[in-house]
Amino acid sequence: MTTLSELEKLINEGASEQKLQRELKKDLSIFSKICAIPHDEYIIFSELPVGITGDCDFAVFTGR
Repeated sequence: MTTLSELEKLINEGASEQKLQRELKKDLSIFSKICAIPHDEYIIFSELPVGITGDCDFAVFTGR
């Protein structure tokens, strides 16, 4: 599991966008620590199609 401090370290070291995405995709629950309240109620998608030709790298849906 990638922790927020590990992610911060990667960013500070200048990790590429692809490297950060690989780390985030290992455990998508890291988004719940940042975005979801309560932390146990969320749905996360990676590479969600948007519109006809677009893609969203990550989409977080939270709340009731």
